[in-house]
Amino acid sequence: MQGKQESWCGLVVRQDGISVCLLCGTEDKQVRLFQNNSGEYQSLVSWLEAEACSHVALRPDHDSWKQVYGLLKKRFQVKVVHEQQVSGPGDNRKACCQWLAHLLKSGKLEKQDQVEPIGDRFAHTDEDALGGQPGKRPEHSGQKD
Repeated sequence: MQGKQESWCGLVVRQDGISVCLLCGTEDKQVRLFQNNSGEYQSLVSWLEAEACSHVALRPDHDSWKQVYGLLKKRFQVKVVHEQQVSGPGDNRKACCQWLAHLLKSGKLEKQDQVEPIGDRFAHTDEDALGGQPGKRPEHSGQKD
């Protein structure tokens, strides 16, 4: 019996549900829809584990994505992909999750910076905002010396 092949998942979290595309091996593709509730989130995680998923690209289009992200990051390599980071197929939920899964599988998302969320803000330091130069004031601050 042959072991399961590595799988990649693209998912879009929206108010009316979570659209998921799972790519297994070379040609196998599964598309499913999960509701926004904790029982469905657990079903999603169980399904991805059963299919040997290793990588997930998550597009957050609704606030419930934070709870989904929290569950997924414990078990999978998760890449949060905001709409502004990469252009895609627009508003078609099924096409979007498939597109994310293909980008992830092809390695094209590795070229994008990943920003992990912390609460409602994104992680960064003052040095990042200042171009990596501690002690230097940002030019856009309006402060005068």
